[in-house]
Amino acid sequence: MFTDMPLFEIETDPEPPVDDTPGELETAAVKLFADLETAGLMGALEQAKKPALLATARGLDKGLAAVKVSVATANMFKQYMETLEQLPKIRTSGNTDLDALDQTLQALTREALSEVDQ
Repeated sequence: MFTDMPLFEIETDPEPPVDDTPGELETAAVKLFADLETAGLMGALEQAKKPALLATARGLDKGLAAVKVSVATANMFKQYMETLEQLPKIRTSGNTDLDALDQTLQALTREALSEVDQ
């Protein structure tokens, strides 16, 4: 009478806890997109870039926290920074009326250009 009982138990390490805490880059990217939204500068292109940049920021936070930073992480960081440079700039002159006018002109220009592209 044989049974399928193991000879001994093998203990495995439990899965490491998943750290979902946003890092510095992800936190800064979330704030940047919130500021762009508040300033009325989130067009369709910026909306499309947002998820990619947030995911990249999360990956970079983890990659840069590693003991040894990989070449791939360094290349991704460079591309991330270049993409951030392409986002609209929030201009503040200290004069809220001029800032509001500038933001309105930027929004109208984007709207006009998006109509031309369609």
